Amino acid sequence: MAAMQTRSWLMAGLAALTITAGGTVHAAGSFISISTGDVSGIDYQAGGAICSLVNAGRADHQIRCTVKSSPGGVENILALRQGEREFGIAQADVVQQAWRGNGPFSEIGEFQGLRTVFALHPETLTLVANPDADIETVQDLRGKRVNIGPETSGEAASMVALMDALGWTENDFASTERLDVTAQVDAFCEQEIDVAVFVTGHPNNSVQETLSCGGTMIAIEGPATNRLVRSASVYDTTVIPGGTYSGQSAEIATYGVRSLLMSSTNTPQRVVREITRSVFEQSGRFRDWHGAFTSLEPAGMARGVGAVDAPAAPRRRGVARRRRPPLNDRRPDPSVAQTQQMNGALQHDDLTRESLQSRLKPHAFLHYAPFTLSRLGHCKSQPRMVVAQPQQA
Repeated sequence: MAAMQTRSWLMAGLAALTITAGGTVHAAGSFISISTGDVSGIDYQAGGAICSLVNAGRADHQIRCTVKSSPGGVENILALRQGEREFGIAQADVVQQAWRGNGPFSEIGEFQGLRTVFALHPETLTLVANPDADIETVQDLRGKRVNIGPETSGEAASMVALMDALGWTENDFASTERLDVTAQVDAFCEQEIDVAVFVTGHPNNSVQETLSCGGTMIAIEGPATNRLVRSASVYDTTVIPGGTYSGQSAEIATYGVRSLLMSSTNTPQRVVREITRSVFEQSGRFRDWHGAFTSLEPAGMARGVGAVDAPAAPRRRGVARRRRPPLNDRRPDPSVAQTQQMNGALQHDDLTRESLQSRLKPHAFLHYAPFTLSRLGHCKSQPRMVVAQPQQA
């Protein structure tokens, strides 16, 4: 009798399990993790906020969320690809490289199982120069000691892109380091490096620490930067408002990308929907978590997923391509059903994320969609990136 009862319990337990295509086992009571960034960074804060909101509803959806630190976005996408994490945070340019299989992903190729869930805060490339380094512009970085960040970090990816735009290599610097954020701050304050590099939302405690050690933020602007921003729809120019940090009165010109919450086809749709619902329905609490999140709204989080215009559907021979209106002018297309799905994800053969956003109800992206590349000409139709204004005392 006891053996039969044990067998029935075992069979009930097995029936409650779902094995995804990637081999990860998800029980009815799912345990999920979000791979973020350095514990001192904004991505870690974002992961903590998401998990807090998800865990608040655990009694209803039976999902338990934990946040994991990591070197950065490249590492997070690799963890998604290998099935080690259910979610990860990465900046939009790194996501684009992973989808295309170039940059740091050139050896392993395209990751077509990568999925966007929703957009988070803007992350700007931020350079802080040591007061004795005689650095006033980006061009002055040549011949200096620069920390470009760990190899799998967003900082490293952004610095490689900037160096390419300038026509530089690492040999143009006196030396380069691969320090994480915490070690970078220590090295900067000990004057072991001339330039600290951050790709982050603002305000950021580590940036403030470098400024407190006498550092000065350097504007990132000029012809090379303009070409870089124009070359990729994931980038946009912005400023860090004056007064964001103690001792910083002037606004600082720079550029940046959106931070994105990512998943993969290995993660069950039910889990993706519940994570999205938890954040969107408690968006006020999410905004209150950190100053970098104050401008985030569900509609913008769904709409601003990097460069996410769908690739064109195949054109039939002899049929002229209809000119598409700008994204902001597109009207809902009632002929496309809201519930159109394929393998649990929205089909994107003939849809764009902008048209979906205008068509669906507030929680449109409880059904998430593949990350897709933007068409030329739509680069600047995304909402302008805005860094959170400093809060008044």
